[in-house]
Amino acid sequence: MPRPAPNHLLSLLAVLSTLAFSGCGAPDTPAAQTPTRKPQPARDSRPVASVSRPQQLAAHILRAASPDSLAALEALACRSDGEESEEVGAACELLWEQNLPLLIRYLHQHPTSCLRQAIISELGAGFIDAETRAQDLAEFRRESTQRATQLGLSPTEKTLVQQITAAVDPTVFD
Repeated sequence: MPRPAPNHLLSLLAVLSTLAFSGCGAPDTPAAQTPTRKPQPARDSRPVASVSRPQQLAAHILRAASPDSLAALEALACRSDGEESEEVGAACELLWEQNLPLLIRYLHQHPTSCLRQAIISELGAGFIDAETRAQDLAEFRRESTQRATQLGLSPTEKTLVQQITAAVDPTVFD
């Protein structure tokens, strides 16, 4: 059972959708996206004036699809706190959903990456309000492992997916 997307993730998707359609290098046929509100034009003629650095990096990473592009997000994750830290987590979750192989390969190559804890925390936050938390979490873990297999991740990479999902603990937010 797929878990509902948190509100901040939907907001991030709306911003990324705006960037994708603003002529900033996105392909003509974007991947499936959730419905978004029509963006308001920015007064200073930039596509989106309120885009944060983590959001910009997530958009760039998804376009570039390069492990090297994750280094900037990691640098931000290692020094951020508060709202920026939440945005880094949301960017990581977006990468988890839209390009799991890229994220897992980066985390495999950088085992002490700050992004690992960011994704674990963000995934855990998605289960805070779940009525059947234990069941939903078990389903999420099972689906993540199946998805890793379908995406052709190596056995070591699948193990990393399992380690990350096993570390997801929404009770830390209780």
